Amino acid sequence: MKNLKKVAITLCSLIAVFSPLANADITTSNTFRVECESINNYSETCNLPQGVVSVILKKRFSSRSCDKNISWFVNNDRIEVIKGCRARFEVTLNRSATIQNFTCASNNNGYNECFVLNNQASPVWIYDRHSKAKCYRSEIIELGSWGETSNSSGTEVFVNKGCRATFSVEITPT
Repeated sequence: MKNLKKVAITLCSLIAVFSPLANADITTSNTFRVECESINNYSETCNLPQGVVSVILKKRFSSRSCDKNISWFVNNDRIEVIKGCRARFEVTLNRSATIQNFTCASNNNGYNECFVLNNQASPVWIYDRHSKAKCYRSEIIELGSWGETSNSSGTEVFVNKGCRATFSVEITPT
């Protein structure tokens, strides 16, 4: 009975440690989607993996126009949106990439962190926003509603202020 209890405790501990990954899915493709939003007319930069061949606007969410080279731009593996443009983009790379999608949620406007297993620093982007609260990126917790930090052991995403979204990160082979 004691051994069974130890096994149950160990399993519960593992579930708690890896729960952010329980909702993760991994795909390999050269095409994926990104949501990028200019909130309150501020500029937003959405980082992408290296090797972007094309970016196409697939769906506009804002009442403001989203015109290429006027309210959205592609610069060095980044999408930049301005002037209130909020949209979903289709990005094509010059190679296949393994992309991990995972959900991270700020419940009751609280702070939350989600760790993504990854052996190399890689940019994180929003695949799909689920909250009515806006998700705007900043490396400073108090200024944004999401951000990421990367190191040799992986990438950590934080969410705050009600931001709930599915995020994406490129997973590099070991």
